[in-house]
Amino acid sequence: NITTEDLRQLKSACKEDIPEGESDHIACSRDWFTYLEERSKLAEDNLSYIEHIFEISSWGDELTRIPSAKKYKEMSVSQ
Repeated sequence: NITTEDLRQLKSACKEDIPEGESDHIACSRDWFTYLEERSKLAEDNLSYIEHIFEISSWGDELTRIPSAKKYKEMSVSQ
């Protein structure tokens, strides 16, 4: 359920790890996840990078206001 706007903001939150030229080729959430997997930022048994991205996204700063992050934060607080 990652919207186009969510994806734009996720890529922005990862800008230190995804060079601008490569970011332009990430057109959907599947591309983003694949990119992260190929660079060992994401694995079935390692979600720490994704968790970090959603955590910084849920702070609500100007850089990253990802609606999905609020849902993630609510889920992690309730667990």
